Amino acid sequence: MPDEKSLEDKTKEREEEDLTSSEEDEEEEVLDQSSSSESKEIKKLREEAKRWRLRAKENKAAVAKAAEAEKRLVDAENKAQSALAEVQKIQTISDKRIIEAEVRSLAAEFGLRKIEYARLGSGFEKLKVREDGSVEGAREMFEKLKQSDPELFKGVTTTNTNFQGNVKGVDKPEKKVLNMNKEDYAKAEAQFLKEASRR
Repeated sequence: MPDEKSLEDKTKEREEEDLTSSEEDEEEEVLDQSSSSESKEIKKLREEAKRWRLRAKENKAAVAKAAEAEKRLVDAENKAQSALAEVQKIQTISDKRIIEAEVRSLAAEFGLRKIEYARLGSGFEKLKVREDGSVEGAREMFEKLKQSDPELFKGVTTTNTNFQGNVKGVDKPEKKVLNMNKEDYAKAEAQFLKEASRR
């Protein structure tokens, strides 16, 4: 029986060896499959990592371009603001000149004695230039000034009841030419020619 036992043992050993070798083969296949699937997975991960690195480089370039564009935008805005400030400064100077010209013109029209008196008018600081170039409120200011202070204007007589002198050249009232007789007309003509020759 020892032979049978040894035979059985040998058979068992062989079966175990076969099992073991077949398990090892299976394991190797699984390992091969897993290593090939792992290598496929690793390849995929490497490709994905490569894509992300490329995207990161593109993003860095895009971020750099965006920063450059932002810098150019800020520069352009600063230039626009300084240009606008310059235009407003020129507009203010232009408006002052237009107001001064209009005030001078109206001062001559209204017979203002001195141009400085125009600054006395209420509303001088409020004068504005309209879009059409005319000055808003200038004429009204002169009219109010003439009503409130008529002595500032030429040709305006004030009523002074205490006057007791003689105004030069106004000794007697002048006669109208149509109401003169020939003698008075000849005297007035001679007087006129005499005064005209002196000038």
